Amino acid sequence: MKKKKMVFVCCFLLMVATGIRAQSHTDASGGNVSGSGGTASYSVGQIDYTTIKGSGGIATEGVQQPLEIFQVTTGIDEVSNDEVKAMVFPNPTSSFVELQISNSINGQLIYKLYDQNGSFITQESISGSATMINLTSLQSGIYFLKVINSAKIIKTFKIVKAY
Repeated sequence: MKKKKMVFVCCFLLMVATGIRAQSHTDASGGNVSGSGGTASYSVGQIDYTTIKGSGGIATEGVQQPLEIFQVTTGIDEVSNDEVKAMVFPNPTSSFVELQISNSINGQLIYKLYDQNGSFITQESISGSATMINLTSLQSGIYFLKVINSAKIIKTFKIVKAY
């Protein structure tokens, strides 16, 4: 009888040691914050995380993970044009961004700037390979910069304006 009890205890300890899978982390603090720009949740005290890589991608397990949206849906079809190479930097910014067009294109290029709600802010002609865009008068937030040629959108950039 004693031997059966010992085997049972050993099996139970083995199951407990290897069979239980649960989140073992407790946050020191955290909460939700909201303001005019939106809401965010946060946690303080995350001490560990695990990254799993596979053929389908990468998954990072942890208490909270950030969400980044890579594709901007504007409701207007963009023209796929490999001839035009454009980039905007620095992003995020606090004052100015520089729009660089590395390949020329036939026709007049312009840019249009919109806020995160889709409201039009300004429009200017692009007159060279580098165009400085002043954002100092704008509030902190997310803006969309559209490069347009003959009423067709060539490229859309998401710009983050910080303090």
